[in-house]
Amino acid sequence: MNNRQIAAREGLRGALEVRKMLNLGYSQFVCVFDAAERLGLEVRFLGGSSFEGMYSRSKQTILVPSLRPQGRQAFACSHELGHWYFGHGSKLEDLESLELGNSLDQEDHIANVFAGYFLATPWAVKAAFQIRKWEIQNCTPVQIFSISNQFGMGYQSLIRHMQYSVQLISRAKAEELLKWTPQKIRFEIFGSQSDGHLVIADLAWRDIAIDLRVGDSAIVPHGSKLDKEILTVVNEFPNGIRMVAREPGITRISCEPNWSSYIRISKMGFEGRSVYRHLEDCDED
Repeated sequence: MNNRQIAAREGLRGALEVRKMLNLGYSQFVCVFDAAERLGLEVRFLGGSSFEGMYSRSKQTILVPSLRPQGRQAFACSHELGHWYFGHGSKLEDLESLELGNSLDQEDHIANVFAGYFLATPWAVKAAFQIRKWEIQNCTPVQIFSISNQFGMGYQSLIRHMQYSVQLISRAKAEELLKWTPQKIRFEIFGSQSDGHLVIADLAWRDIAIDLRVGDSAIVPHGSKLDKEILTVVNEFPNGIRMVAREPGITRISCEPNWSSYIRISKMGFEGRSVYRHLEDCDED
């Protein structure tokens, strides 16, 4: 067994151990920012996008760049959580070091493996497809995009995770899916160019809140109703209603017969502690 194989095994073991510490099942979805805070770490969003993430061992703090895409932010936080779990020293990640499979540094590699498994265990990935009655080997870009939202991972990161780590798709399938980009997928769904992040929350969405930033879109099940009008209904599509986040805050969303979730909205480019990111007009520094 080579060093990479040992790191892969240790990364999975560590991810499952941290889930156990949080009383999370192997198939549950998780918000890594909330999880890190529950473990006693302080997670802060810091202005800029010139770095991927940072872990300060002395201050027990994880720093996440506020202007990076949501999937990159979540993976970066999970990566830094891996450094915390394995007792690594303080780390500052550059823009290339968090690419799955690209890290040459052993500590970064094991933290990468940990991050992927913590966000999306093999059991969780399989369950996400099974509950929707989708076939993994025949999955479409839109299906991968939808599930990546729930795992808090970027579209490309989930594909590489399914190829390299959990080994559920072949290299050929991965390359086929990677021909698509989130921008192209949004065009496929909306029929026109659309900027901004999109989350597709269907009736299989469970365990975690739907996290958005002001200006982001969400497609939610038909008939959904909000307890608090902090999103604007834009239009309807065959697979749901498109809503756009209008202002920071938290609201419950529900539809018949028995589906519900919470939507949490933060300011675009929010800076400060992660626990305050969804507060209305938050001026936390």
